Amino acid sequence: MQNKQRRADRLKKHQQYVERKRIKDRRKALDLEQRFEHPRPWAIALSGGGIRSATFSLGVLQALARAPAIPFNNGSRPKELGHHLLPHFDYLSTVSGGGYIGSFFTSLFVPDRLTGNLSPLTPAKKNLCSTINQWFAGEYCTNDEIPLEARQKPEAAADAAYAAFRFEPPGHIHTTRDYSENPGEGSMAWLRENGRYLLPSGAGDFFYALALTLRNLLSVHFVMGMPLLLVLSLLAILRLYVNTMFCMPAQLKSYLGLTTILCDSLWWMPVFWAISAAGPLVLVFWMVYAVNSQEDEVKAISACSIIMTVVGVCFAFATGWLPLQLPWHIPPTLSFVFGLGAFEIGTMLLMFLAIVAHLCRNTVRKTYTGAYNSVRNYRILVTRLLSQQLIVVIAMVFIATVTSVTEWAYPLLKDPSWPSFATAIPPTLIALVRLLSRLLDDKSKPAWIGKLPTDFLAGVVGFAILLSTAVLWGVLVVWIRGDISPTRIIDNSAYYGLAILAAAALALTAASGQFIGFLNLSSLQAFYSSRLARAYLGASNGQRFKVNSSLRSRRARLSVADTMEGDDLNLDQYYASIGAPIHLINVTLNITVDPAEQLVQRDRKGKPLCIAPGKRLRSGLSDISFILDGNVRKRYKYYSRISEINQPLTVSYWIATSGAALTTGLGRATSLGTSLALGLANVRLGTWWPCNFDPQGPWQPKFRKLVPTQTYLLYEFTAHFHGLRREFQYLSDGGHFENTAAYELIRVERDIELIVICDSGCDPSYQFDDLANLTRLARIDQSLEIEVDTDILNHKILGPIFGNVCDFKLTDTADQRCALLCNVFKKDGQRDLQSRILVLKPRVIAGVPADVRNYAKQNPEFPNESTANQFFNETQFESYRQLGLNIGQLLFGDAEARESKVAQALWAYLWSDDRDISG
Repeated sequence: MQNKQRRADRLKKHQQYVERKRIKDRRKALDLEQRFEHPRPWAIALSGGGIRSATFSLGVLQALARAPAIPFNNGSRPKELGHHLLPHFDYLSTVSGGGYIGSFFTSLFVPDRLTGNLSPLTPAKKNLCSTINQWFAGEYCTNDEIPLEARQKPEAAADAAYAAFRFEPPGHIHTTRDYSENPGEGSMAWLRENGRYLLPSGAGDFFYALALTLRNLLSVHFVMGMPLLLVLSLLAILRLYVNTMFCMPAQLKSYLGLTTILCDSLWWMPVFWAISAAGPLVLVFWMVYAVNSQEDEVKAISACSIIMTVVGVCFAFATGWLPLQLPWHIPPTLSFVFGLGAFEIGTMLLMFLAIVAHLCRNTVRKTYTGAYNSVRNYRILVTRLLSQQLIVVIAMVFIATVTSVTEWAYPLLKDPSWPSFATAIPPTLIALVRLLSRLLDDKSKPAWIGKLPTDFLAGVVGFAILLSTAVLWGVLVVWIRGDISPTRIIDNSAYYGLAILAAAALALTAASGQFIGFLNLSSLQAFYSSRLARAYLGASNGQRFKVNSSLRSRRARLSVADTMEGDDLNLDQYYASIGAPIHLINVTLNITVDPAEQLVQRDRKGKPLCIAPGKRLRSGLSDISFILDGNVRKRYKYYSRISEINQPLTVSYWIATSGAALTTGLGRATSLGTSLALGLANVRLGTWWPCNFDPQGPWQPKFRKLVPTQTYLLYEFTAHFHGLRREFQYLSDGGHFENTAAYELIRVERDIELIVICDSGCDPSYQFDDLANLTRLARIDQSLEIEVDTDILNHKILGPIFGNVCDFKLTDTADQRCALLCNVFKKDGQRDLQSRILVLKPRVIAGVPADVRNYAKQNPEFPNESTANQFFNETQFESYRQLGLNIGQLLFGDAEARESKVAQALWAYLWSDDRDISG
C-alpha cells in the first residue's frame, strides 16, 4: 500500500512538473515571459449548458481576445501577441457545452491546421509496433518512430488562433468567397452557420436521425431480447414437461385448486425458490449466537444447528414416508401434496446444511466479509445473501408475470383489431420516455413537475416498457409451443419447435454477446460526436476553406453533411501544440456499486475524471494524462479482445462524452427508474471505456466473459456501475459531478491565481446551484473555502457590476449586474488566499444592443432557455453570442476603447493589498 501511495505521489509531482514546464515553454514561445508582476497562471472555465453555454462562451472569448492586456510594472504594454488579454490565460477547463467552443479554440493552435496543410495522423505500420496486441488495441506507435514535420511555427499558429477570435462580426459561409488569405474569417463564419445546432434540421437530417435511432433502438432490444427469449423457451419446455407428468389427469385440478399454480402458470417457481433458498437463510441467521461478544468466532456445530437438523430430518421423513404406511386409502392428489412437501423440506434441509458449512468455516473470507470470521460478520453476510435471493425471487415473479400476461394476451392477438394496438404500446411508451427525458435535463421546467416523484414515475414507465417488450417475445414462444390443456395430449412437435427456438436464441445470444463494441455503437454517442466534429472541430479544419477551381468541390468542402478528412483529431495530436493553453476536459466516471467507497456510491455516484496533456514526445506529439479524483493514473496496455471499444477515443468523442448530459448514468442523479426507462428507450449518450489503470486487469465475474455485451447493458439499464472493479467504465457528462469546470483549477498543486468562470448552466431563478456545489466539493475534498467577496459591492465603479448571490434575482434590466467575485482560502487556520474566482453570469444588462433586448422581450426565459434545446436559430445564436461579448467588454474593456475605467478598477482591486473601494 505504501509503494502504491509513493507511486501515486510521484505521478502527481510529475504531472505538476509537466504542466509548469508547458506553461513556461508556452510563455517563452509566445513572448509572454515577463507578464506583469504576477507570474502565477490564469485560467478560464467554461461551464456546461449545451449550445447556450458554447455560444455565450464564444462571445466572452471574443471579448477577451480583443481586450487590452494589463500594463507591466513600468507602465508599458507587452508587444505583439501579448497586447491582448486572452493569450495571458494558461489554462482552459471545460465541461459539457463549454467543451464545444473550448475544443474549437484549442484546435486552432495545432500547427498547419488552420492553413489546411496538416496531414491527418494515421496509425503506423504493424512492424513498428512492439506487439500485435498493441496494434489491435488501437495504440498509435508513432511516438518516437515517425516525427511530424510541421511547416508552421507554434507562435504563428497562436497568432492565427487569437486573430480568428478577434474577427468581428462573424458572417455567413459563401461558396464563392476565398477564405485562404484569412481562414479565421471562414472559421467564425462556419461556427455561425453550423455551430448553432446539434439536433436534426431539415428533412434530410430528420430522416437520417430517424433511421439511426430506429436501427439502434431495435438492435438494443434484439440483443437484450435474445437471452430473454432463451429463458422463456426453456421455461416453456419445462411447463410442457410438468403438464405431461403431473397435470394431464383432469381430476387433479378439482382438488382445492392447489395444482392450478403448478399446471397453468410459473408462479410455483418464485414460491418454491422463496421456500427452498430464501427460507433457510432466514433460519440460519438465528442458528448462530454470541456467548461473550459479537466478535466471537462462529462455530458450525452448535445446539441450534443440531436441533434444526434433527427436526428437519424427522419432519421430512414424516411427510414423505408415514402417509404411505397409513391403513386407509389416500387420494392421489393428497399423496402428491405430501410428496411435494417432503421434497421442499428436504431441499430446505440441504440448503441449510450447505449454508452453515459455507458460512461457518474458520478461514478468512475477505471476498465476502471483508474482515474476519465473527458472529457480527456472519450475520451481515447472511443478510446480504438473503437480499440477493430476494432479487432472484423478484426476477422469477417478473418471469411468471410475463408468462401469465402472455397467456392472457395471446388469444386476444388473434383478433385482427388487436395486433396493431398491442404492438403500438412499446413504441408509445418509448416516445413518452424520450419526451419526458428532456425535462430531466432542464432546470427551467414548471414547478408542478419538480414536485412529482420523477424517479418513481420513470421506473413505472421503464417497467411497463420492459414488460410489454417481454410479452411480445413471449407471444413468439406461445405461438411456437401451441395450445396446451389438461385434456389435450402434447405431442413431440411442441418440444421440437421450442428446442429449435431455444437453440437459435442461444446461438444469437452467444454471437451478439461477444461483440463488445455494440455498447457504444448502439448508443447516440457516435451521432453526437460526429456532429461535434463537423460543427466545431470542422470550423478549424483549413482544408474546408482551401481554394478550388471546381465550384462543386468547393460546395462539398463547405457542407456540414459529411465529415471531412482532418475534422477530428487524436488527443496526442490535439495536445501537441506548445502555443495552446492547457485544455482540461472533464467527465464523470459513474460509480454506484463499490462497498469500499460509501460516499461515492450513495451520494455522488461518480468520480471526476480529467483528461490533460502530458509530456511532449520526441515525435512532436503529446502524451496523455488521466487524472481520476485528483490522482494521476497510468494506463497499462492491458488487452482483452479485438474491438472498437479498445481503440483510443478522438477529441470529438471525449468532448461528446463530457457533454453526455442525458443518459443512463447521471452521476448523483442516477436511479434505477431513470436508468431503466432511458436505457430501454435507448436515450444513451454515455461511453463505455476501458481505463486499464490496473496492470493485472480488473476482476471479472465468470458469466461476464460469456456474454459481456448483455452483461454491461444489464449493468447500464439497472444503474449498476462498478467503477474500476470491472473491465469497462461508464463515462458521462462532467457536469454530473461539477458543472462550472473549476473543480480541477482550484487545486492547490496548480497554484492558479485567477479563474474566470462562464457560469452558463440553466439557472432561471439565479440560485447559483453550480457555484454552491463547487463550494461544497472544495470544502470537503480539497480543504478550501470559497467565499463571495462583499467588499467589492461598495466599490464606486465595480459595485454596480458585481453583486451578491441574492442580487441577481432582481428583474430590473436597467442595472449592470453580471459578475460575482469569490475568494478561495486555504483552510489551514490562517485563511491564506489561494486564488480569485471571477464568475460571469449570463444576464440581460443595461447597454446591450437593441436586437438582444428585443429577443429577451419575445423570449422571457432568455438567457436561461432549456439546455435540452440543441437547435438555435440565427436570432437566438446571435443574441447569446452578443450578450457574452457585451458582458466581456464591460468587464475587460475593448481594443477600441483604450481607457476602460471598469477594467482598470478591476485589476487594481484584484491585485491591491489595501483594496481601495473609493474607485
